[in-house]
Amino acid sequence: MKRFHFKRVVTLGIGLGISSVAIPAAAQQDSLMFIQQAEWSPDGARIAFAGMKFSKARWEKEQFGALSDTQYDIYLMEADGSDLRQLTSNPGYDLWLAWSPDGRRIAFSSDRDGNTDLYVMDTEGSNLLRLTSGPGRESAPSWSPDGSRVLYMAKEDGPWQIWIVNADGTGPVQLVESDADDANPVFSPDGSRIAFFSNRVGQGQDQVFVADADGTGARAIAPGVFPGWAPNGEAILYTHEGLNEIGLDGTHQRRLVDDAMFGRWSPDGTRIAYVGGEPPELAVFVMSADGTGNERLTD
Repeated sequence: MKRFHFKRVVTLGIGLGISSVAIPAAAQQDSLMFIQQAEWSPDGARIAFAGMKFSKARWEKEQFGALSDTQYDIYLMEADGSDLRQLTSNPGYDLWLAWSPDGRRIAFSSDRDGNTDLYVMDTEGSNLLRLTSGPGRESAPSWSPDGSRVLYMAKEDGPWQIWIVNADGTGPVQLVESDADDANPVFSPDGSRIAFFSNRVGQGQDQVFVADADGTGARAIAPGVFPGWAPNGEAILYTHEGLNEIGLDGTHQRRLVDDAMFGRWSPDGTRIAYVGGEPPELAVFVMSADGTGNERLTD
């Protein structure tokens, strides 16, 4: 977004799982939802997102102060916006989610045990498994295409760095090391590369990088944050004063939507889900891959 520094609020955010609960329409009408990200299920039939809910009255009284002690939770809905369900309910932060390749599980970050760690649950919000328990913070998971490993960012005393762990929580290894914050890594669809963003050229100058899957050969391709891969692995969506697309070779760069962020192509490449609007009216939208036909899915 141009007018609101959304990244400052959510990039480092992290917070008891419950079985999914349907959200009554009346409850939705009485509250506002501050959306953090939106992710397609591997079959394209559903969309999961992280959001914090607060009352309209509180927003009118406190404005952005209403976000200071509000919890993030994870929600699930059909790809047309129907059947909205809440998967977690926690006094802190549950966010930065990622679907497993088989569509049966969701990995996410949570500070439910006092430290920011990675967890996995099934798509009903049950069968919780803790993946990490290090002394620092772990966030922003991304599954490898074969489901065997999870990529993530971690921070202890220094900057955010990129790590990888087996899907059962064993064998954590630092994958990328730099003197800057390297954040929000995501595997390419074929698992041969990763994308992430970093402030390697200086604070406030975030760039999207692409590297080999072993963390080597990193190169910047565009200014921005929150990269998302095209299903064919030939282009990246990223956020920089709106939602943008660029080819891996740096060509075919274009702006898709102003006041939008966290873009994700549908698995078949025909649609893009994203977070759009201006606070407090942030919502999940879906549009055609060419940037037309925007449809709002959440209230």
